Amino acid sequence: MTRRRRAVRAIALLGVVLVLAPGWPAAGLQAPPPPPPSDVTAPEAAPPEVAAEAAPLAPQQLDDLVAPIALYPDPLVAQILAASTYPVEVVEADRWVQANPGLQGTALTDAAQSQPWDPSVQALVVFPSVLAMLDHNLTWMINLGNAFLAQEQDVMDAIQRQRQRALTTGALVSNQQQLVQQTTDAGQTAVEIVPAQPEVIYVPVYDPVVIWGPPLFHPWPVFWYPPRPVGAIVVAGFLGFFLTIVVARSFHHWGGWNRWGWGVGWHTHTVVVHNSFYVRNNYRPPRNQIRTGPSPWSHDPAHRGGVAYPSRGVAARVGAPPARVSQPAPRPGSEGMVITRPPRVERRPAPDPRPRPAPGGAISQPAPGGSTPRPAPGGGSAPIPAPRAPAPRPAPGTPAPRPTFTPPAGPGRDHTLFGGSSTSGDRARIESDRGHSSLGNRPVLRSSPAPQGRPAPAPQGRPAPGRTPSRR
Repeated sequence: MTRRRRAVRAIALLGVVLVLAPGWPAAGLQAPPPPPPSDVTAPEAAPPEVAAEAAPLAPQQLDDLVAPIALYPDPLVAQILAASTYPVEVVEADRWVQANPGLQGTALTDAAQSQPWDPSVQALVVFPSVLAMLDHNLTWMINLGNAFLAQEQDVMDAIQRQRQRALTTGALVSNQQQLVQQTTDAGQTAVEIVPAQPEVIYVPVYDPVVIWGPPLFHPWPVFWYPPRPVGAIVVAGFLGFFLTIVVARSFHHWGGWNRWGWGVGWHTHTVVVHNSFYVRNNYRPPRNQIRTGPSPWSHDPAHRGGVAYPSRGVAARVGAPPARVSQPAPRPGSEGMVITRPPRVERRPAPDPRPRPAPGGAISQPAPGGSTPRPAPGGGSAPIPAPRAPAPRPAPGTPAPRPTFTPPAGPGRDHTLFGGSSTSGDRARIESDRGHSSLGNRPVLRSSPAPQGRPAPAPQGRPAPGRTPSRR
């Protein structure tokens, strides 16, 4: 079991590392900065361990980033924001749930508690569709978690802006699945979405393009969302469907949604943890060791899984090693990649410096220029080129050249969250018929084919003596 767990963690970490590799669109949070003026010399790029502080995301970029979860109920939004900061463990949890389909109810949550994950990830096993969405959209999840760590208040403001827009257009309404209400504090109004049933949560699945229009910021592949299963709830006026999750039966102690492990303080711009939920359901207590009552959520670097933080400031604030800083942001919008490897140096054996016999039996001596004569076609001798100097080796301490990742050239792709669907509220039903037959279906990110080598020119015949070769 331990060997299998290590293998799953290695695969998950490899996927995250590939996403964060230079040139991959999830490595950073923002679009690349404009080039410097022509009369200004750009400074040399800093090494990864001392990368410059990343610029914060703009409000429009954050709006597009949070769109896939902006209409989720508040308890689930809070838990997703916390869990997204541990992407490796989320991937492990999704693979673990798929490998244990027979676990249900408290047997599922009890078994998940034995896994070395953060409680926010352990409790997500009761939401398999949410886990699958986070795992399938790994690039987006990493961006969401990094943005939440770097700009917690701005991320929560973006969710509120998207909810206000959906409320104005009629896309967000109260029904039998959710209660939509507005609260005001210090002149600020917040839109809250709470489950309508005390023991059940309805996870909405919707197309953000239909609700808010095509995004302006989209540095990740086409968004994957759960297909509509049998028994999904379709509500009139809602541009999507709901998945029913009976949460209460999966925990030994259930105190209602007001006692759920994670909550949102919209007016204080914080995610809170209800410590009594941790204690009563045998989860590891948070780092502040408060046994009862709510407390602000705090990130635990021990569960980061080696994934780099977006900046040195964020790493220092959460208590992580400062060397774990991600590369600067690449150009957004390319889900493929071409691997360009450094040129290969061919090492040929040095020519034999010993003199060679010339035609007629005489031994030719090396010429003063360092070349050794050799027989020529006409009976003379031609100099042999001096041995080629060996390729320079990097000095001790200098890193070896690494492969660079270059986005492939080609026609523009569709960068909308759901492949450009923006024509009908039944788009979710149409997309579910495209082949997403189960949550196990995963999109494959294919790498662009490596450039083929140019064929060698065909050998040309030597002209006969006395004839001049023709010129083309």
